Amino acid sequence: MNEAFNDLKEEKKQKIINAALKEFTERGFNLASTNNIVKEAEISKGLLFYYFAGKEELFLFLANHALSIVKNDYLNKLDESETDYIEKLRKAGVLKFKIFLNHQLVFDFIASLYLKDSYAHLTKEMIEEFQNGRIEFERKLYNNINKDLFKDDVYSDKIMEMISFCLSGYEKKITDQIINAKEINYENYWQDFYQFLDNLKKIFYKKTEDNK
Repeated sequence: MNEAFNDLKEEKKQKIINAALKEFTERGFNLASTNNIVKEAEISKGLLFYYFAGKEELFLFLANHALSIVKNDYLNKLDESETDYIEKLRKAGVLKFKIFLNHQLVFDFIASLYLKDSYAHLTKEMIEEFQNGRIEFERKLYNNINKDLFKDDVYSDKIMEMISFCLSGYEKKITDQIINAKEINYENYWQDFYQFLDNLKKIFYKKTEDNK
């Protein structure tokens, strides 16, 4: 990547990044068109190839960009000290949602890597970084959990697995609603999210004064 790209004003640089993220996400690496990217970014093709040697270099730049956001803004900020599994998921969910609002195209790009041909064009080092990120996420998620909170009639690992499945489905539903919504009342979404987690506690946790 030409250093001149880093010297661009942030607004112009982000416009190019967003146009490229959108194109690779929607079409995959092989079908992605630099013509579409420059049209969306409102720059010349010659200028794009002045910044990046070719489509592959641009793609790898985007992958590194996505990795950096996930690592610095999400993985490094996950709270390992929380011992209540659902509370840990709540904090992780809030953090992820706030990042998603600012970097929706990045999350879509990462998801598309596993659904299209793009994954094959990642370098070996990048694949390892993505895999290590997943391992680190799971380590932080499952570390330091107080399993005594769970009901005794089901294995604790199965309970955590079921809770994770429930939350993944819920997150997808809410994400789809937000993407398609004309107007968004975030307060209602947060209230619904917290209520959902409280219901999970009623289902999977032992009864306490706070959980009846």
